[in-house]
Amino acid sequence: MRSKKRKIIFIAFCALTLFGAAGCFSTRVENSVSALDAAQRRQHFYLLGLLGEAQVDLGQECPRGAAAFADRFTLGDIGYTLLTLGIYSPKSVFVRCET
Repeated sequence: MRSKKRKIIFIAFCALTLFGAAGCFSTRVENSVSALDAAQRRQHFYLLGLLGEAQVDLGQECPRGAAAFADRFTLGDIGYTLLTLGIYSPKSVFVRCET
């Protein structure tokens, strides 16, 4: 019984360590033009963001040009990451198009 409890504690410790070791970052680029409301796209990453590559085609999203774009972890993204212990780590991208 004691070894099972130690194993659970060890796994929880490792998961929290991996989650804490993952770097947090965001990107934001703005252009000083008038813009419409933001469109949100979720990008899919795995193993705390180590696997996966995401690209957003701003030309397809905004034919007249992008006024701003940013990527960040939303509350839902963090929830999915915690729920899956970092196996699935989505990140949201927000795009505002020029008017």
